[in-house]
Amino acid sequence: MNAENINKISMADLSNRVTRNERRAVQWLRFNKMLYSDMICDNCGTPMNEIMANQNKDGRVWRCSKKGCQKRDSIRKDSFFEESQLRLAIIIRIIFYWAWQLPLTFVAQDLKVSKKTLVDWFNFCRDVCIHRVIENVQQIGGVGFIVEIDESKFVKAKYNRGRNVGMKEGWVLGGIQRGTRLCFLEEVPSRDAQTLIPIIQKWVAPGTTIITDEWRAYHQLSNLGYVHITVNHTQNFVDPITGAHTQNVESMWARAKQKFKKIYGTSPDLKPSYLAEFMWRERYGRLPSGNIMVHIRKKYNI
Repeated sequence: MNAENINKISMADLSNRVTRNERRAVQWLRFNKMLYSDMICDNCGTPMNEIMANQNKDGRVWRCSKKGCQKRDSIRKDSFFEESQLRLAIIIRIIFYWAWQLPLTFVAQDLKVSKKTLVDWFNFCRDVCIHRVIENVQQIGGVGFIVEIDESKFVKAKYNRGRNVGMKEGWVLGGIQRGTRLCFLEEVPSRDAQTLIPIIQKWVAPGTTIITDEWRAYHQLSNLGYVHITVNHTQNFVDPITGAHTQNVESMWARAKQKFKKIYGTSPDLKPSYLAEFMWRERYGRLPSGNIMVHIRKKYNI
């Protein structure tokens, strides 16, 4: 699977070539190793044959070729698509539309799919982001690199007849490697050293030069294998002596909060998944449709 080639697929290609019908969709998914191209029977270890099955949602199933067994399996077995009743061609388009960040209303109208179903599938895509950037942490920084770190308050409010029903106010710790968009964002219950320092150690490689403001929770960083430089924001945005600043992390907060403005009313339980999506797009967003397909394949390991 080549992320760059997939990312070159246009909306016209998607409609006319990849998802023109279910047969094309199955072929494309198999070519990209997102569905099995062959299957071994779990019962007896015999190779299975693909047969037509009009009653099945895909119109075809795997069937064991051994006489007396005849076990059947879905062609979606073990895949990202296994539990869904939607046609595979529709799901492929939903994934591309999510990667392209097309508006939910447009996607619902174009695909004739309910908004509730689309929200579920967009959440499934964010689950892949969580798997890629949260469950498989890739540290940023290292010797010779600079990482700017800061905390910021995220407030999600949606007002309805005088009541605030949106996301609750909360602090997020974040950092970004200079010269790149490699970053981390993690919701924190408090801003003390006991909370912040382990998160920094998880995300930032030893030997990194870390720039922060003078918040006391960061004071021990220089004793933990980091080069720690501070900026006194009550006096200067850029330190006149060292030239140190946190303008890159401030720019990152602006991008992240712009993203959050689009999700008013979202459940607070989904906030970590939106942070994961932001991190994923910052790291992999140059080839969004190609990379999400690659990461789905890697997560489900077909």
